[in-house]
Amino acid sequence: MPREHSSILHPKSREAKFMGRKAHHDGKKVAMRLDKIHEKKSPLIDLILFFQEKMTDDAETYSPESVYQWIEEFIHRKDPELAAFEELRKKGKTQGRAKEECLRLLRTQEIERFRAGWDAPDLGKKDVVARVRLFNGDARLLPSFILRKYVDPNPLGHAWEIVKNEQQRTQAKAEAAASVEAAPTATATEGGAPIEGVEPTA
Repeated sequence: MPREHSSILHPKSREAKFMGRKAHHDGKKVAMRLDKIHEKKSPLIDLILFFQEKMTDDAETYSPESVYQWIEEFIHRKDPELAAFEELRKKGKTQGRAKEECLRLLRTQEIERFRAGWDAPDLGKKDVVARVRLFNGDARLLPSFILRKYVDPNPLGHAWEIVKNEQQRTQAKAEAAASVEAAPTATATEGGAPIEGVEPTA
């Protein structure tokens, strides 16, 4: 009689090992996709959780003016940390420079987003306010929020001054770096040949 083919794979067979590797690879791909989704949506998560902290009363809805104020405070949430970095720079210390630049860039991007229109939960709706109060940070719940565009009512105010200052600061850094690169390197000579590390004398 012909041997019946078993559908059960031996755990040490090549096919079982291949399927195990494929399952592991597919799992990593899914995890990477989820990480990317969470990264893209994390700014909205952070904003909703910030709103949640501000809802210290029992109001059923909030006015656009309240949301404008909260978004402004959200944009400047890292200002104390930036101020600490500025104090370090005054003392001639350089630690944390990369993080400082990231925080400055983030603040500038958020100011510009607010000027263009920030998509945030519509806190003028009771059901949205209720969802914000119960939100636990799960990105899968984000599609359930009704969003509206909140535009900075004072686009040329203090926040815009920060953006202009950052632009000037970036331009000054670029010009300083360019001038250093363009500066000629002076060398002394001995018998017509340059001597490295020795400055020429008049």
